[in-house]
Amino acid sequence: NSNELLLSGYNVRDFGAVGDGETDDTVAIQKAITQVALDWKKDNFKTNLVVMPGGTYKITKTIILPPYVKLVSTGLVTIESYIDDDSAIHIQWLGDDDPDIIGKGLGNAYQNQDWQRGYIIDGTQGGFSLVAKEKTDNNAGIELGFRSDAERGNSNLKNVARSGLNNIAIGNYGIGLKLNGADLFIFNFVNMHIENNGIDVQNGYAGENYGENIYFDRCVI
Repeated sequence: NSNELLLSGYNVRDFGAVGDGETDDTVAIQKAITQVALDWKKDNFKTNLVVMPGGTYKITKTIILPPYVKLVSTGLVTIESYIDDDSAIHIQWLGDDDPDIIGKGLGNAYQNQDWQRGYIIDGTQGGFSLVAKEKTDNNAGIELGFRSDAERGNSNLKNVARSGLNNIAIGNYGIGLKLNGADLFIFNFVNMHIENNGIDVQNGYAGENYGENIYFDRCVI
């Protein structure tokens, strides 16, 4: 339930987020995400949850959300983005701040991807609504994966697999959901309402993008 999530996860309010629709909460939200990523393995994988209580959160810069961190709502969370030329949320690796969790010495994809399981963004309790305050050709609601093959490199571990997005509305962006090269395996988009964007769903770039068992379930696009 909501109380259990609040107790087990890192609450963005504890990092300074206000959720009043006027305060810029970008830094606080990113700080909570980065901190749970840094602490997760250190604390024996106790929690990788970042909790957003109900409210309206103003952001002015892209939130980077690595696929092993789970962003969950407790109440209706509205994210209003004031970003002209980038994404509101980009699901990608943090880089130097990534913990070493990708399974060194493990021998198969099942084990190497085990840490990804669960919805990356989960609005089961209340829901997420992403709204651009101004629609441009170059802003996006949620962007997933690498922007180039060079950025991804040769690693087959940095994929997005056995996971999903759940109970999210995306509206008024140039691109609602932007799918980049991510090696997207066994991924579910569930209960999503993607509407009133210039393009609702788009493959982001022309590099290699492998995929299998990708489902859009109970979605409006």
